[in-house]
Amino acid sequence: MNCRPGTVALIVKGRPKNIGRFVYVACRYPDVDYSSCGYGVLSSWTVESLGADLDAIEGPVRRGHIPDLALQVLPGIGKRAAKALRRAKADADFDAALEQLAELAKRYGLVPAAIPDEDPALVDSLDLDQFA
Repeated sequence: MNCRPGTVALIVKGRPKNIGRFVYVACRYPDVDYSSCGYGVLSSWTVESLGADLDAIEGPVRRGHIPDLALQVLPGIGKRAAKALRRAKADADFDAALEQLAELAKRYGLVPAAIPDEDPALVDSLDLDQFA
């Protein structure tokens, strides 16, 4: 097999929109029959996109399966670097989702015009030394 769980790979075969995309190889996927494409039964992997959504039969997906022969492992990227790439992607996705949520909240009037000043009595009552 070409890949191992925890590696980062480049999609080199398959659906044209996916070729050139970087993915994180998450785990083995049951063997899939690709006879309709002329390949027969192939070892496959569950992968997670490290960029844009992957093109799949059911539509855009972040996670899907792909045969081993369609992936080229990127040399020199170990599990720690792969984990850092996944974390950076997750952080970027989360930040984008927060921006969309803030925009929707503004659009529907769910954000107060101004945040009231903090109550000095409340601040004085807090024992902030316990966090030092």
